Amino acid sequence: MRIGATTAREIINETCIAIWEVLSPIYSMTNPTPEKWRNISEKFEKLWNYPNVCGSVDGKHIRIQQLYHGGSAYYNYKNYNSIVLQAVVDAEGNFLFVDVGEAGRHSDGGVFATSNFGKNFIEQTLNLPQPRKIDPAKEIEFPYIFLADSAYSLNKNMMKPFARSSLTEMINVEECDVSREPTRARASRNAYQVRENFVDYFVSPIGSVSWQEYMARL
Repeated sequence: MRIGATTAREIINETCIAIWEVLSPIYSMTNPTPEKWRNISEKFEKLWNYPNVCGSVDGKHIRIQQLYHGGSAYYNYKNYNSIVLQAVVDAEGNFLFVDVGEAGRHSDGGVFATSNFGKNFIEQTLNLPQPRKIDPAKEIEFPYIFLADSAYSLNKNMMKPFARSSLTEMINVEECDVSREPTRARASRNAYQVRENFVDYFVSPIGSVSWQEYMARL
């Protein structure tokens, strides 16, 4: 481009900021209200048979060339240099939150903890709706949750799959639902109990679907 690297970097940075400031309000990439969270969860239940889900969280390594004097900061476990794109999406794959730019050596869980969304999640300032009953036959109130993989910490508002080695047939039913998209010892008892409540829900008549017994045996 026949301009200095510093100038190019400033142009790219200013352009990205301008795009974000103009487009993010249009596409509602702001902290949703409790009512919007409920609307998102209704779509998850309709499309994926999973109640009280506000979003699915995951990270993606974007391959880059090794930075000059970058050392191993951007070298990931897949054996190439990358930056991490982490996103929260709704039931149809629309982005609700994005965080991009963390060095590839960081885990998904580490990127999550330092992202704006992750901080709001940890501080419980996401405006999630109050827990609700999803099974009329039981008095248990289920919290609104996000779905993630094993790279993330289990939390009362973050569900992730059971370790494969510890699955029973009953637990595997819930595993099928989580995976349509090993638990850390530090996870709270409350989080474990929430996950067990979801297991009970998915093996009950109201929470079951016609194909789950077959899928649980695969």
